[in-house]
Amino acid sequence: MELANKRILMILDAPYPRDIRVEKEVNALQAAGADVTLVCYRRKGEDLIAEYKGCKIVRSRIAVTDSIKGLVDIYNSVFFTNPILSKTLNKLQEEFDAVHAHDLPVTLTALKYAKKKRIP
Repeated sequence: MELANKRILMILDAPYPRDIRVEKEVNALQAAGADVTLVCYRRKGEDLIAEYKGCKIVRSRIAVTDSIKGLVDIYNSVFFTNPILSKTLNKLQEEFDAVHAHDLPVTLTALKYAKKKRIP
């Protein structure tokens, strides 16, 4: 897929920024001409919507602590969907050309969202 002028939705099973792997991936997508929106967890005190180095960040309404993350991981392992990120995704109004699950645990959540929105 040619990435120039494409809107890419990246889903991350962690807060952002502060993950060099994600930052490098976002930089590579942007260098190829893509517009990147990242959905992730929110730490206490962080804004729900932010921008970091040209990447739009949409964070979960719930501030995720280690305890909450543990419960989400259990839920995800039983029902194969992430309830916090699913709720955040369902509130998005933007249209995307592709969905990218950055972490394996959010793969089925990303696939369900992409199927619902008919996005590759």
